[in-house]
Amino acid sequence: MEKEEIDSLRQFCGTLPDRTTSEDWLEPQYVRGISQMKVIPTSPVPRPSVVIDIYKGMFEGATSTWGEANIEGNWHQKWEKADAKARYFVIWNVLARNTLPMVFEDPVFQVQIVGGPRHFFDQYARTRIGANFKSIGCRDNSKLPAEFVLYSDLYDMMTDPKTPEEEKVAELLPEAFKAVKKAYKAIMDCGEGSYQSARAILPMSYNHQFSSGYNLAALMGTFARRSCLGEESFAVAAAFLLRKMLVDDYGLNMVGAVMKPACYRSKRCHYQGSMNGFGGLMFSNLFSPSDPICMNFVSKDAPSYSEFNKSCTDSQELIDANVGFMKPSDYIDLPPDYEQAKPYLSAWEIEAFES
Repeated sequence: MEKEEIDSLRQFCGTLPDRTTSEDWLEPQYVRGISQMKVIPTSPVPRPSVVIDIYKGMFEGATSTWGEANIEGNWHQKWEKADAKARYFVIWNVLARNTLPMVFEDPVFQVQIVGGPRHFFDQYARTRIGANFKSIGCRDNSKLPAEFVLYSDLYDMMTDPKTPEEEKVAELLPEAFKAVKKAYKAIMDCGEGSYQSARAILPMSYNHQFSSGYNLAALMGTFARRSCLGEESFAVAAAFLLRKMLVDDYGLNMVGAVMKPACYRSKRCHYQGSMNGFGGLMFSNLFSPSDPICMNFVSKDAPSYSEFNKSCTDSQELIDANVGFMKPSDYIDLPPDYEQAKPYLSAWEIEAFES
């Protein structure tokens, strides 16, 4: 096959790299913080039958311990024999962690996460059990068109400096990013230049999209920790966008109701003074939990010690970006009674319980 034919086939298959070397991309483009982050569900396709399959699987798994021992007994297909109240009650207990925990490992979701910088991916792709990550290659594609996704405070320093120090940042930073773009293209224009060699000068703020797969146990565990404001804004935004996806796209309101940041559950900050004694000062406390949400969970006897006297993530930024951020008061504890809970369930959940 000729090169043009192979390229055409790769274009059709979605495996053709970005080979951009045009000077049109030499002017840097900037993104302010989490403003363009998205979580896109790819599999399964959101539809009512997905909710039925997930809750039915949870129900059958949670009730597998009991039943008649003979082959024709009542051990199997209990979902079909249960009414709406019984189905809901079992799922309520599953989500309350009163049953076998393995049922959370069965539902699997594939998502695409876009609008974040490379350093966010490097931090987020640490989940080892029940999750996988597939990201766009920086040695497989030209990164010349990539935007620079900056922390909001850094973006504001560069675009609207308030102090002489910030004015220095506003002067130097655009020059630095322009120099990176020019150097990247220069490497690409060399006879032996390649994406691989050019990536050596990429800053960690370049836009980097990726796909992830999670079973529900891993997704809920990722959310519990990454949704705390001691994490960087991109990680927190992604966590709440994942929760928002389960509620808005899949109608899994019951799952969303129990997905709470770890600090909401424990009523204590997991970053400031999170460990008793001297060790807590050695291994935590990079940022101060000064956000109004964080202050609810800081112990009065916690050490007043941090490297930076501000919160890692600003809850107001999350609210403004519409990532689905939830304050503690926004959560509703669903009752175990189906009729009482029904007003808070999605139409797809009601269909699953009553079909």
